[in-house]
Amino acid sequence: MKSRRDKRYQMPKHRKHRVIFSVLTAFFIALSTGNLQAQNLPPEVIAYPEMIVYNGQIVTMDNRANNTVPGSIVQAMAIRDGEILKLGEDSDVLRLAGPNTRRIDLKNRTVIPGLIDTHSHLHDGSDHWGTSGIGSAIRVEGETPEELAVNLETAVRDAVGQASPGSWIRISLGTDAAYQLIVRQKKFIRADLDRLAPENPVHVSIRTIGLLNGKGIEAVEEYYRSSIVAEALDRKTGIATFGTEFNRAIPVMLLQNRPDVLTENVRKEMEEWATFGITTFSSHINVPGHVNAYAELNRRGAMPIRFAWTHRSGTIFNPNASAFYTRIGDLSGSGSDHWWNIGVTVGHLDQSYPGIATSAPARPEIKEREINLGQPGDFKRGVMFDMVRSGLRITGTHIAGDIAVENFLDIIEEGSQAAGMTLEQVRNRKHVIDHCTMGPRPEQHERLIRLGITMSCAPKYIPSVAPRVLKDYGERYLTWVVPMKALLDSGVKLVWQIDQHPVGGSAFQYLELPITRKGPDGRIWSPSQRLDRVVALKAATSWASEYVLRPQVLGTLETGKWADFLILNQDYFRVPEDDISEVRPLMTVVGGKTVYLDPGLANETGMEPTAFQPDFAK
Repeated sequence: MKSRRDKRYQMPKHRKHRVIFSVLTAFFIALSTGNLQAQNLPPEVIAYPEMIVYNGQIVTMDNRANNTVPGSIVQAMAIRDGEILKLGEDSDVLRLAGPNTRRIDLKNRTVIPGLIDTHSHLHDGSDHWGTSGIGSAIRVEGETPEELAVNLETAVRDAVGQASPGSWIRISLGTDAAYQLIVRQKKFIRADLDRLAPENPVHVSIRTIGLLNGKGIEAVEEYYRSSIVAEALDRKTGIATFGTEFNRAIPVMLLQNRPDVLTENVRKEMEEWATFGITTFSSHINVPGHVNAYAELNRRGAMPIRFAWTHRSGTIFNPNASAFYTRIGDLSGSGSDHWWNIGVTVGHLDQSYPGIATSAPARPEIKEREINLGQPGDFKRGVMFDMVRSGLRITGTHIAGDIAVENFLDIIEEGSQAAGMTLEQVRNRKHVIDHCTMGPRPEQHERLIRLGITMSCAPKYIPSVAPRVLKDYGERYLTWVVPMKALLDSGVKLVWQIDQHPVGGSAFQYLELPITRKGPDGRIWSPSQRLDRVVALKAATSWASEYVLRPQVLGTLETGKWADFLILNQDYFRVPEDDISEVRPLMTVVGGKTVYLDPGLANETGMEPTAFQPDFAK
């Protein structure tokens, strides 16, 4: 027998229908009279866009397939929770605005996705922000090797006179005279530094070449707790032909007891790059101290821009590098929205020009400068082979010449075969080669396509390397210098990189270079390799998103993707080609957060300009 509590009241059907009708009628009357205001509801119930940009030309870059079409162009875009909520006409988007939505009138300005730089070492250049007592490297110049030797000795003597015993002395040299003096003539090398500075570690950097005295080698060995440091250089001369392991590590070593300074320097450098228009960058990390710096910024949610990083520190002065990377497992794709891993690298298989590994014939004195670190039996080749065999993705690897390209492809094939991979599995790893300094040569394109290799090219090498290639190897090989058009026409996957601290306060000069291929003197280097501006921008946005393993959320402006975009001072698509370098962001947004705002646009919108402002006079 059921209790009274179990007896449920059942409303008669005719009354139920009348109640439902009455409720619906009241609801629609309230809507029509404005009595039911969504604005009165808590924001947890109705989430309005935090920002709407409107009355502009928002170029989405969402057409990946057609190289002549950038994608849709819309007037307005709404941002909510760091993502793009809606794109469309002004009227369709503005109706979503709530009481606290910030509305930004673009006044017909152009908006594009944030630029993705697939190879630049921000952390390695961050020590200039302030090094809390370690000081900056002393710059020494000289027009000739003889003049440089005199100036260098004076600089070291003066530095020793001011330094306390055991403190580092750091010297930075130019390229040509220093290369002739130290690398070619083997003058002013380790013995000279030991004589002048017997109690102080000394480090001399010549771009990617390093030079250490005895105390310097001992200090690096102690930092890395490795006895093979001296094997990475010529023990007698102290010269490290590829010295980035030293050049990039020593400022971090000097700050190892000040992780707060190191972390803040990295943060400031990323903040500056936001002013250039970079919203995501990629690099390998050499030094453990930089891993710690990014990890700390990531934990605090304090990274101004996004960083897709390549693991390299396990190869630095580590005789057990192969075992380390065999056991590390595949981390690619893992991480947070601001810091995630995309692969591993041995760092380099040759050197920067003139130390590239190339098949181009030249005079003996030219060929003797070439450095081939990827040939059979080389330590780096063995480590990279084990990386590939372990199923790891290879990214961020310095490959300057076509012989280095050949070695890279051989290692990919041999390591994949040893792992029993199918061709489809190899292609799915999405391995990449960085730089395009003087290669690949044309007959290598088909092999790149077959293995699914992406080429990340640095236009900076057009004006800096082409004149030297002409002089050293001949006009025939000029088309090998940053051959972006040839790669594109062949069907090779192509992306863009800067690979240096941008000069002049904007990343757009590095988009102008592949379009005009002009040097400082106005000469056009290999006109057949010029790119269309739409293609150049795709290589820096939609295509580059695949390099960093985030095509679902980066590279284009589409609903549901991360709200990373730039408001430009000029229309990139319409300015004369020679003026593209003058394009710069007035506003840089990462995940819906304004990380850079020009004072002029701040005044126009009523927003506060960001504390960091670029120095366009640099």
